Amino acid sequence: MRLRLDVPASWERRGDRFYVPGGGEGVLYHPVPTPQDPVAWLRGLLGAGTDDQVQVGAIDTELGWPALRGQVQLSTAVGHEVRIGAVYFLLDFVAAVVITGLQPGRLPELEPSVGAVLASARPDWRGPQVVALVDIWEPEGMIE
Repeated sequence: MRLRLDVPASWERRGDRFYVPGGGEGVLYHPVPTPQDPVAWLRGLLGAGTDDQVQVGAIDTELGWPALRGQVQLSTAVGHEVRIGAVYFLLDFVAAVVITGLQPGRLPELEPSVGAVLASARPDWRGPQVVALVDIWEPEGMIE
């Protein structure tokens, strides 16, 4: 299973990374077993320290997958930046997206497109990985 996003055609994409026009880099974190504290995991992915005020709220994707969305403004060596991330709950797994390097002054302009990308997240079940018992169970003779 992998995380899938609908990134606008005008945004550059390279593998599991995408680039928001005018600044900002997004990274996909593909599914891992759900951590005990998903909020702490999101804070860590955002690079937030214990004193940073991270705004976290529950959201749903367009297809109804539950998620947590977080946002933090950090001071870096080159100035201030906004980081936005989301942790998606996909059965017994979580996946995430983190966008770094957003300029605070451009956030109102970028929010609709960033929000749409985060809302488009969904699991992609294709691939050789086992994601459920049905993938390894062969019920021979059960269906006639």
